[in-house]
Amino acid sequence: MDKWLYLLKHMNTLDKVPTFLDKRVFQLIFNVSEVAKLRKEERMAYEASLKNKWDTQNAFDAVRREARVEGAEQKSYKVVANLIQQLGLNDEAAAGVAEVSVDFVRKVRADLLKKK
Repeated sequence: MDKWLYLLKHMNTLDKVPTFLDKRVFQLIFNVSEVAKLRKEERMAYEASLKNKWDTQNAFDAVRREARVEGAEQKSYKVVANLIQQLGLNDEAAAGVAEVSVDFVRKVRADLLKKK
């Protein structure tokens, strides 16, 4: 309780969080107060930089997700190609074994025929 009262009483004069308040919750409150005391232009610049950071992070996350999907699709493609070429399975059987759609198997089969 004393720490909270000290923080609230001296918030406007503190430049950094004192070591005896160095806990995660006090750090968060201090960071919020730092943003709250920014001037309008500074706050707009800060919010723009946050938006850029979030946009960049979202772009990286989207690329990672897409890479995982493409990697899984490439593996499925190879499995289906092997099922068609080595075992001679029809489209429905290959789709069932590889757990993919029949349309995907037809696409693989068409690609294999083009390569011949």
